[in-house]
Amino acid sequence: MPEFTKDNFLGGGIRIWQPKKGYRAGIDPILLAASVNASEGQKVLDLGCGEGRHIFGIMDKYPNAYCVGLDLHTESLRIAQEGAEYFESISNEGAGFTMASGYQMPFADSSFDMVVCSEVLEHLINYEDA
Repeated sequence: MPEFTKDNFLGGGIRIWQPKKGYRAGIDPILLAASVNASEGQKVLDLGCGEGRHIFGIMDKYPNAYCVGLDLHTESLRIAQEGAEYFESISNEGAGFTMASGYQMPFADSSFDMVVCSEVLEHLINYEDA
């Protein structure tokens, strides 16, 4: 299992868990994770979750929110799942990860209370359809 670090930004006002080696978040995903205003018990979808960096920040801030990550990249989802196992202790609800396209999501309408989507839309041909 990969090692993770808990990194503090802006004097500890923003905390995020991320892999010790490999991709490390820049300021944009850090600010997005910090700006999420979920309520306890809500379901949050991270569309294009990658390695799960936003989900781990939400899990830390809202331990009673259930997070679902959706992505098409197998290796990113594998890393995200390993991270979720590593971070079980910070969340009461945990997280799930699904391989699917944002164009054809395997969820019923209104399944989530909030959707997070960062650094994804610029990669889609018809982002209005996602």
